[in-house]
Amino acid sequence: MAEAMQYQQDLSRRAQSLAEVLTQSGLASIVDVSRSSVSRWVSGEDTPKGANAAAVLDLDFIIARYALTYPTATFRDWFMSPNAFLNGAIPKDVLQLEGPGRVIDALSSEIAGSFA
Repeated sequence: MAEAMQYQQDLSRRAQSLAEVLTQSGLASIVDVSRSSVSRWVSGEDTPKGANAAAVLDLDFIIARYALTYPTATFRDWFMSPNAFLNGAIPKDVLQLEGPGRVIDALSSEIAGSFA
């Protein structure tokens, strides 16, 4: 039981960090939930569950990976803009439709200085 509580608190902290980078409305749009759901996650009243929890974890990993090389203040622009490593697709759309794999690969290629 204690491990479950720790995990839930961790998800709330991650949601709070994501909302700081993306805004609560932006996070709600990406995860496809209401802004009030995100508000409850950020305040600790509730935690993401199921597919929403997975989406929060995926997005948190992508932002953490991005932040190793670039300032988080520029993440939103990168995430919402066409990306050459995704054949012009927008990372946000690819994440929502396919999951994190191709987005992580695109980010890794960009960080490595590869050419698309």
